Amino acid sequence: MFAEWREICVDDETFSLKELKLIFLSSEIVGLTTHDYDLDKELGEMILETMIHIKNRTNFDYIEDNYRKYIISCNFIINWLNWGASIRGAWFDPDGEIETPYGVIATTEEFMGDLIDFLSN
Repeated sequence: MFAEWREICVDDETFSLKELKLIFLSSEIVGLTTHDYDLDKELGEMILETMIHIKNRTNFDYIEDNYRKYIISCNFIINWLNWGASIRGAWFDPDGEIETPYGVIATTEEFMGDLIDFLSN
């Protein structure tokens, strides 16, 4: 999926590859509709940042200074997450699925790690 999407985007000189990946995350994977690429980038960055902390299990450290960003981002990706007593301690649901235009993908820890690596680099 990532290689196919990257091929589509590399010819676009309007945005850097990093910016395109953030737009891809917010609009294609998460499914947000803004009709505003700058806002797509901003939301994508916020969601990616939260995903990184969930993956690294540093949620509580991140929440200290980014509480609103974390809670808002978690609500965008709520179907990908699981938690015990509080969303603040969320983790990626190994039995969850993400429906995208590219097919259904599992939210396993391995896949989410690959997705985060793709989006971050």
